[in-house]
Amino acid sequence: AGHRIIPLPGPSAAVAAVVASALPSGDFRFIGFLPPKTAARRKSLEAIKGGSATLVCYVPPHGLPAVLRDAADILGHHRRCTVAREMTKSYEEFHRTTLGEAATKYAEHAAKVSVCHLC
Repeated sequence: AGHRIIPLPGPSAAVAAVVASALPSGDFRFIGFLPPKTAARRKSLEAIKGGSATLVCYVPPHGLPAVLRDAADILGHHRRCTVAREMTKSYEEFHRTTLGEAATKYAEHAAKVSVCHLC
């Protein structure tokens, strides 16, 4: 508690993000990229909403606000999440919050680079 966790570069950004996310890592599911169209994305999220595993997906920067909004609506606004970007670089960022708070933040300040989203 209170210590900074820094992932080491490796073959998988998803695994590095899980390690640094501060979310449960004993059981996680890698989703890849969610569909870009709203209806298909929401259908994919509905199909996985009942599980307890930490969910990992890659998100293009322009799609982050919509993915977070849909994830909050379907998985729950209070579900913990981490938005990881620029991992293993000196300016990496891990925003650890809830889906609802992340949806609000990134609706106002869109990411400029691809991110790994975990919830």
